[in-house]
Amino acid sequence: MAGYVAARLARIDLLEHVLTVPEGDESGLADAVTTVAEALADDGALVLDEDGFPAQGATDAEVVAEALDAYARLLLLFGEIDQAAEAVALIDRIHHLDQRPDIRGLRIL
Repeated sequence: MAGYVAARLARIDLLEHVLTVPEGDESGLADAVTTVAEALADDGALVLDEDGFPAQGATDAEVVAEALDAYARLLLLFGEIDQAAEAVALIDRIHHLDQRPDIRGLRIL
């Protein structure tokens, strides 16, 4: 179990770009989402649908939001409530990016 958790935590560095974008910099967040989605894809990460199959047509924002959700759950597991709340707030910001037509660069994978 310890090896599994350590391996999961080693991938957190892939989220670095989105975790460090200042509040209110939605254009910077959009760029960071694209960068992180590409890094996750390069690392072989998959987003699965509700049936456990690779999701088709997932946007960069959805992919990164799913990765952040897993990160937030790990934080909760280790009792890091405040950091988990920040990750969830970031997920909300990312979901809003998908709704904004003025933010470009969030492609569908």
